[in-house]
Amino acid sequence: FQSKKFRLQTLDMSFTLIGDAMIFLAAGVASIQSLKSLRLSHAFIGDRGLQSWAVGLANNENLETVDLSGNQSISAVGLRCLSDVILTAVNLKELKLSYNSMNDEGLQALAAGMTNHCTLEKLDISSNAISSEGLQALTAAKPSSLRWLNLANNAVDDDTLKAFVGGLENLCIETLNLSRNRITASALS
Repeated sequence: FQSKKFRLQTLDMSFTLIGDAMIFLAAGVASIQSLKSLRLSHAFIGDRGLQSWAVGLANNENLETVDLSGNQSISAVGLRCLSDVILTAVNLKELKLSYNSMNDEGLQALAAGMTNHCTLEKLDISSNAISSEGLQALTAAKPSSLRWLNLANNAVDDDTLKAFVGGLENLCIETLNLSRNRITASALS
C-alpha cells in the first residue's frame, strides 16, 4: 500500500474475518491518500481495531465515506476515537454505523466530534439501541451539514420523539427515517 503510484479510491473489506488483526493493515491503508471510500462492514472490528483505524484515518483528507455497519463489538470507547476522526476529516460526507449495538453513551461519544461539523451529510445509525439521551446529544452537537439521518429500528418511543423533534430546529435534516421504532399516534399530536 505504500507505493506513490497506488491510486486506490475504494477499499471494501466487508464480511471478512480479520477483526482486530486489521490493526496491522491500518497503517498501510491510512497512507493511501487517494482513498475516498472505506467499507469495513461486518468485519468483526472491535474497539481496538477501530482505534487503530482512527489514528490513520484522521490524516486522510480525501475520505468521503466510511461504512462500519455490523461490527457489533464497537462501544463508546471506539466511538470516542471515531469522534476524533470526524473532527479532522474535512471531506467526510457519509458515515454508516448501523447494527453496532450502539447505545446512548456511544452516540454521545460520537456526537462530540460532530459539533458544528461542516461536511457530514449522511448518518446511518439504524438498528442500534439509541434513545432520548443519545438523540439529545446529537441535536445539541448541531451538525450543520447533516441532511440525511437513519434512526430506524432503535429505542425511539413517543417521549423520545417529542424531545428529539424539539431539537431538530438546530439541524437541517431533509430525510429522516424513524421506521421500526415504538412510536404511536399520540406522539404525533
